[in-house]
Amino acid sequence: RLVKHGNMRSINQQRNGDSKHAAGPAVSGGFSAAIPGMAETFQLIRDKVSAAGNGSILKRHSGAADIVFVRHKDAKAPEKFKYFCSDFHVHVGRDSKLGQNLSGIDVEVFVNEHKTSLTMQIHEDHRCMFDRGSLKPSPTQIAEVGELLRSGRNSVRYQVLGEKALFEVRAFIYLWNAADKVVVCDIDGTVTRSDFLGYSAHLLGYEYTHDGVTDVLNYLHEAGYRILFLTARPITIADRTRDFLQAVGVSARDDSSQSLARMLGLHTSDTVLGLPHGAMITTAERWVPALLIGLSSDGPRKFKTSVLQEIKSLFGDRECFAGGFGNRSTDSSAYRAAGISVSRIFLVDDNSKVYVGKMEGESQYSSYASLCERLPTLFPPVVSDAFQHDQTLRENGSSNLAQEGHQGISPEDIEKAFSLFGRQDGGGEEEEEVGRTGTGLSLRSSGRRSA
Repeated sequence: RLVKHGNMRSINQQRNGDSKHAAGPAVSGGFSAAIPGMAETFQLIRDKVSAAGNGSILKRHSGAADIVFVRHKDAKAPEKFKYFCSDFHVHVGRDSKLGQNLSGIDVEVFVNEHKTSLTMQIHEDHRCMFDRGSLKPSPTQIAEVGELLRSGRNSVRYQVLGEKALFEVRAFIYLWNAADKVVVCDIDGTVTRSDFLGYSAHLLGYEYTHDGVTDVLNYLHEAGYRILFLTARPITIADRTRDFLQAVGVSARDDSSQSLARMLGLHTSDTVLGLPHGAMITTAERWVPALLIGLSSDGPRKFKTSVLQEIKSLFGDRECFAGGFGNRSTDSSAYRAAGISVSRIFLVDDNSKVYVGKMEGESQYSSYASLCERLPTLFPPVVSDAFQHDQTLRENGSSNLAQEGHQGISPEDIEKAFSLFGRQDGGGEEEEEVGRTGTGLSLRSSGRRSA
């Protein structure tokens, strides 16, 4: 029967081949056949996509850091704005499997799905640059992009159309205002409980984050602060790092994965509250150079200091940084170099104990949860579009921590409140006064699973 079935299949194939030969070559149907050259164009695009597996070969080794735009009022024309931006760091994957050298190919830039006049070019080191090897577009192009942005998070897409590949790299642009206050947060060891195990735990499907970290960051977001995630991870896993930040709190809702982790004796987070959106900046390096930065004694400090100085320059002469969260002395050094007061630098250890300024002596807070009780005093609500327009928390539960009793505060009041940050007394009479005369902000502990 097998032989007979094989013979029948070959006969059918022969018949189909004969009928195709008799009918002539296949002609594409639809409107593409009616327009000269359209069918060939569609076929070319299909060939490009199939050759690169829809870009999957290259996407695995591609990535882009988020970009920060800061909007200033134009002194000469108050009804207009001036924009300043951080560097555009884009890395395109290696092309050895594709068999095409992408060096010199143009990269088109789309912002909120609008095609812009910005064009980058792939260099030999697989980094994308603007004209003259710059990482920033021209002032005219910066203004063009600024007009396409809405307050908060915006999409940016880098599209590469090579001879054998059609693919894209995605990231986000965050539009902030010159009067905004920014809180910096490290990821590995600060959001996660370990520099090395946190990301691995996420890949295995369970949480290995510090309890209460999502409550802290959600309070800050809803109190009007901008969140900047700063990590020494390589740019080639930027997408996976965004996926990780997006997934925090999701694994905790999956009882099966959490239960399995507990059976293995692994710590699991009990939070089901997700992280707020925030700009995420990685190193501009691939795996090995980024690993060398992370392992060197002074590499992380230099990298983070450089990034924070760049972000600070976008705000002009204003002090933009309100606080910083990390887990190493190098984080503290970088934050201090950026102008953050020691009393607003919080370092967390592997046991989730929180220290102020440096990890010496007794911890000031037993956990992020105990720090939450002091947040309204340490970080009073500020007027910001982050509160008014950037309510983009995912629909996995919003704590609304800062919504109750939120009142408008003038920029002068904000600067007066933050002038106290220069005092390193860790909370004296002036700080207590801020807590008594604040906006009545109440911090509710929300987002944790009930026992």
